[in-house]
This record gives sequence, structure tokens and C-alpha cells, in this order.
Amino acid sequence: MPNSAPKTIISFVKAFTCTVPVWVDGKKTEDTEERVKALFVARLKGIARGTYGSCFMDTDATVASVEQDWSADVDYSEYLRMEPVEGSDFSKVVVK
Repeated sequence: MPNSAPKTIISFVKAFTCTVPVWVDGKKTEDTEERVKALFVARLKGIARGTYGSCFMDTDATVASVEQDWSADVDYSEYLRMEPVEGSDFSKVVVK
């Protein structure tokens, strides 16, 4: 039996671009733009399968800048949390 409960680790996986609608004053327009999303995984140490989630990065972010600023070797669970998305296996990543 372990001495304490296992810790959930949140790690960066990759960055990618998405085409998303442009919203103005809370209303969706016909325009679209490219945005960068970051994919993260939350898992218990030692367990292969985890929970995946993503978040949009700042509008000036590029895939290269996100991959430079975020690391798969860092545990971000102190700063980020996963929120379930209803009807999906994926989660939304939010700042704590």
C-alpha cells in the first residue's frame, strides 16, 4: 500500500493549428482564423492511459513558440487543471 495517494501529472503533448470562427461582440461571423491549440495529458504516474485535454493559446502564438515554451518533461498540474467536456472523452484545460 502506498504511503500517499498517487499524484496526477499534467504534461504537454503537442501544439497544432485549428481553423475557428471569428466572434465579434459575442456573435459568430462568417470569417475564420487560424489559432494554435496545445494538447495536454493528465495521468497518474505509472499508468499508460490518461485524460487528454486542450486549450487555445494567445492569438500571437505559433506552433513553434508553443513547442519552445512548453515541455513534455514538466508537470504542469500545479498551474493547470482538466475540466470535463459534456458528451466528450476530451477535457478543457484551464489555468487554476
